[in-house]
Amino acid sequence: DKYDYMLAVVSGTIAGFIDIFFVGAGNDGKKRGQIDERGQISKAADTGFNLVVLRYAKFDYRMRRTTGKGTKNFPTNEPQNIYEAVHYLEMQY
Repeated sequence: DKYDYMLAVVSGTIAGFIDIFFVGAGNDGKKRGQIDERGQISKAADTGFNLVVLRYAKFDYRMRRTTGKGTKNFPTNEPQNIYEAVHYLEMQY
């Protein structure tokens, strides 16, 4: 039994460290000022998703501009950042 308890403690400790360093901060969910407390995996996922959204918005812009379909209220410039991409997609869909 003592080995079971030791294994449980070690496993819990390792899982806690993984959670703190890679997933997010080990707090109770309260924000501390303007400090970004997200973990590396969360930041990488956000960056990757933003890149996908921006690429899709640029692709959609180019396709609509080329085909001429769905160009009512069409912007004059291609989206250059995530904020413009989200705004463009909201206006088109």
